[in-house]
Amino acid sequence: MNSLHAFVLAFIPLFVAMDPIGIIPLYISFTQQMDSRDRRRVTLEALGAAFVVTMAFMFVGKALFRILGITIPDFQIAGGLLLVVMSVQDLVSSTKELRDPGPNVEVGVVPLGIPLIAGPAVLATELLLLQQHGATITVLALVANLAVTSIGLMLATTITRLLRTGGVRAISKIFSILMAAIAIMMIRVGIETIIRGR
Repeated sequence: MNSLHAFVLAFIPLFVAMDPIGIIPLYISFTQQMDSRDRRRVTLEALGAAFVVTMAFMFVGKALFRILGITIPDFQIAGGLLLVVMSVQDLVSSTKELRDPGPNVEVGVVPLGIPLIAGPAVLATELLLLQQHGATITVLALVANLAVTSIGLMLATTITRLLRTGGVRAISKIFSILMAAIAIMMIRVGIETIIRGR
């Protein structure tokens, strides 16, 4: 039960940071002129790139911190501030959609995989979860979120038809509010850790 509880606690912040529903309008915009085979290829490329980047950052991040002299509380505060800025930007923006790049442009790795799926918010969140819950729980939560994202991308057209573009954007805004709340929590925990260490 403790492991399940830890998994849920790791899954939710990553889900909010990854924002799989918010990615759907962008995915549709990028792939609307592609056939089903090309859309499938783009989806696999995006998920593969996101997985490789997040795994690499998870296990290289700590070593990089040691080299730069950065502590976990430092990263908590910096990551929290970054998430606050990103969530506020999303909340005040009218849309997250970008212009259609055209059917012949490669969009799987960049920008879909990086930074839309594996963006700064996800990288910051996974390192903090690694510190809190360990590698096994964090990897499982990350893989589960990538699986949810892959389902969302495969069902993107159906989801948008059901919720309409406005509904998808509204849900994305709610996730941005949750991300802001998590960011404030990260900043608070970082400051408390620094104070306790003195």
